Order: sequence, then structure tokens, then C-alpha cells
Amino acid sequence: MQMALGQKFNAFTFSQLPQDYQLYPRESDNQGTIVLEGVLSSNEYQSYSVRLLRNGIAKSYKKTTLAFSNGTAKINETLKIPAELAEYGLEIYGFKNADSTLIVRRNNLVAGDVFYVTGQSNAWIGPIDDLVYQ
Repeated sequence: MQMALGQKFNAFTFSQLPQDYQLYPRESDNQGTIVLEGVLSSNEYQSYSVRLLRNGIAKSYKKTTLAFSNGTAKINETLKIPAELAEYGLEIYGFKNADSTLIVRRNNLVAGDVFYVTGQSNAWIGPIDDLVYQ
């Protein structure tokens, strides 16, 4: 069975990857969880790294050596970001020997409260609805 994957960058294909301006729900530990999952379909890269930035400044860095099986290697990382007045960024690099290549960059990632609102709307529908609070 083949897994449906989402975004492809060179030999890297991600099934879970943040998008710019993504909000991660705050969990009970006051942090949001960013999940990176995917596969590398070429052995041209021996390792990859994930760099987490807070307001444009590097906060953490992790380099992982790839383990290939049947011509592919799995990527599986989990990062936590606190719910605070800060924007996080993420950079993923692929390594060929001593040289690195930026694979993908994501910006403006935040963690915080998420509210689901259902039911009656107090939206204004035009000049016929003068009594709606605005």
C-alpha cells in the first residue's frame, strides 16, 4: 500500500510539513507540537537537519543521519514551540558529505489557543440589519 504524500522538494517528499503562518493549538503543557514526516527517495543526501528559529534568531538545531531501506529513508521529527508572543521559523537542510542545501523554509509559526465557534452568527448582512452590534 502506498501512502499519499503532500509536498515534494527535490528528493524530499513530506506528508506533514508546516505552512507559513500556521497556528498550532496550545496543549496542556502550554506548547504546540510541530510534526515533520516524510521520505527521502534518493541516497544523494546522507543526513538532514532541522533548524528552529524564534523571531528570526536560531533557537535549536538538530542533525539526523538518514537510514536507507529499499532506496528510501524516513523523516520523522517532532518539535515543541511555546504559546507566547513570538513567531517561529523552521529550516530543513539536506547534507551531501560536508555541503548542505536548504530544502525548505517556513515562517511565522505560532502556538496558542484555538476556538471553535458554532451556532448563531451575529454577522451583519447589510443595511436591512441596523440592530446588529458592530
